[in-house]
Amino acid sequence: QIKFMKKTSCDFSFTSYSIVNEKNTLIKERNVFFDADYQTLIKSNYIGLNTVVVNKKILRHLSFPNLRTQEDFAVWLKLCRKGIKLRHLSETLSYWRKTENSLSSNTLIKIFDAFKLFYYYEKKNFIFSIYSVIVLSYNKLLKNYF
Repeated sequence: QIKFMKKTSCDFSFTSYSIVNEKNTLIKERNVFFDADYQTLIKSNYIGLNTVVVNKKILRHLSFPNLRTQEDFAVWLKLCRKGIKLRHLSETLSYWRKTENSLSSNTLIKIFDAFKLFYYYEKKNFIFSIYSVIVLSYNKLLKNYF
């Protein structure tokens, strides 16, 4: 991944990844096929935090907001707004373990945090924030079933 970053002169990269259960059984693959830009990413967070590598020169842009979930998503959107290119590498280079009682599996917390992300951190109006949560939720459902 670092070779890819050097070759393409990028400061932020992410990859495809595999999702496994607590017994290391493959559940599904999360394949990425395109770079992230603000307009695409705001509809669906397809960047797995465990796949991200950043150049140290952009660390000053990486302050995570005070959210229980979605905090990485907030950073990706902020980086896009700042004009930093979020480049993808389609190769699967990591695993993400899905567990039953993890914070990321709590749908209500994720929905509430998504609203806070759009309303407070992205400074969208109330209606747009609700709409964005619906779009994000719909796209998440699609990812889980296909």
